[in-house]
Amino acid sequence: MNFYRIDCKTFCQLFPNAKLFRCLKTFHDFTRQDWDIQISFQPSCLSGKSWFAVIHSRVDPASGPEHEWVILTKKILDSLDTKTHLLVSGIGKLQFDFPLYHWLKKGGQSIVISETISPCNKASFVSYKWFLEHPLVFWIVLSGPHKKPRSTTLSKKIRDQLLFAASRRIFKGMVRTGGNMAEYISQYDKEIVTDLAQTPYKYKTHVKRKITSGSNASGVASVTNECRKSKGSDEYIWHFTRSRKEPWPDQGWESYLEGLEGKDQSVPYSAFDALIQILSTQKIMASSYLIRGSYPVVCMTAVELAKIRKLMTWQKHLRRSRFDPYGIGLLKKEAIRMGVRPVIYGSSKDYRCLAEAERFLFQLSSSGRHNWAEEQEWRFKGDLDLRVVPREALKILVAAREDVEVIRDITSAGIIVF
Repeated sequence: MNFYRIDCKTFCQLFPNAKLFRCLKTFHDFTRQDWDIQISFQPSCLSGKSWFAVIHSRVDPASGPEHEWVILTKKILDSLDTKTHLLVSGIGKLQFDFPLYHWLKKGGQSIVISETISPCNKASFVSYKWFLEHPLVFWIVLSGPHKKPRSTTLSKKIRDQLLFAASRRIFKGMVRTGGNMAEYISQYDKEIVTDLAQTPYKYKTHVKRKITSGSNASGVASVTNECRKSKGSDEYIWHFTRSRKEPWPDQGWESYLEGLEGKDQSVPYSAFDALIQILSTQKIMASSYLIRGSYPVVCMTAVELAKIRKLMTWQKHLRRSRFDPYGIGLLKKEAIRMGVRPVIYGSSKDYRCLAEAERFLFQLSSSGRHNWAEEQEWRFKGDLDLRVVPREALKILVAAREDVEVIRDITSAGIIVF
C-alpha cells in the first residue's frame, strides 16, 4: 500500500465543501509541531461522488443480526447507489466495521479515517487484512503508518470530527442524546438524514444468565454421578469456554461481520460455539488477554466440578460470567505430562523475582475484593494441541441434554451434563 504525505493546505483541499475550522483546531492541539497526515489515494480519483457517513453512538459489542442498529444500517446503505455515493468511515469499532463491510460487499467505495494503519491496538494484521487490502478502501492515516497517536482519546475525537467534516450527508442512526456524536451533529452544518431512525437510542448491556442444571441424556454422566466414580472430576483440570464478540483467532473480521449480516452463522458466538470450534479444530488457542507480561497461554482450573458452581459469578468490570457451563476436561496426570502447570500466586513483588521462564505462570493472588487463588488456575504456554491427547483422558462438559448429540457427532470423548 502506497502512502502520500500531505500538508495542512493540501489536506483541506480534499474537502472543498467542508467547514474544518473546529476540526483543525483540535488537530493543532494534538499534533503540535509534527502534524503528520498520510493518504493512500490521489484526491482526484474520488471526485464527483457524494460523500456520506452513517453515525451510531457506541453499540453493544455482543450485537446480533436482530439488533435494531444493524437492521437500520442495512436499510440506510441499501437505499444508496454505490455509483454515486462514497462512505466515510472509521475502523476498529463495531459501529464502524459493520457499515463499512456491508457497503464494500455492495461494491461501494469508502474512505477510512484511522489513527494508525493498524485499525486498533488489539487488532492483528490478520483480523483486518480483508479491509487493509481491499481495492475499494482509501485511507487517511492521522499519524502515519508507524507512529502511534499520543492520546488515544484525542485521536478518536479527531477521527470523528474529520468524519463529520468530510461528509456532505450524515445518516443519523442510533445516536445517544448528550454524547459526542450528538454534539457533532449539532455543530456541523450538514444535511442530516433522520427519517430512517424510528426509536430513541438505548445502549443494551449484556444480560446476566442464571446457570441452571441441564437434563441428563441417556448414557451421559451428570456432575453428581461423575464425582462418585473413582476417576471423578477432581482428577481433571478444566478449560471453560466463553462467549466471543469477535472473530475466532485464525479468522478475519469479515467472517464475523458476515454472521452479523445474518448469513450462514450466528454472532456473537456462544460458549457452546466456542466448544464446537475447539473440538472441530482439535486445538485450544492461547490468549494473552489479562495475562501479565502478555504471554499467550491456555488457562484451566483444578476446582472440582461439584464446587465450580459457586465460582460462576458475574464479573461486572468485565461484563461476563467468570465461568460458563461448557468446557473440556483433561486428566490431570496427562496434563502434567504435556507441560500444563499450576499458576504461581503472589504479589507484584513476587512477579519481579520470578525467572523469565516462569513469568507466564504468575497471577495476583488477590485484588480488591477478588480472591483469584480460589480459581486454582493452571496454564499451558502456547496453543494446546488436543490431537496428542488420548480420548480416554478427555471429558466434555455441556450445559443441557440437547447439546449432547451435537458433541457426539464430533468426538468420542466422554460427556458430562453440568
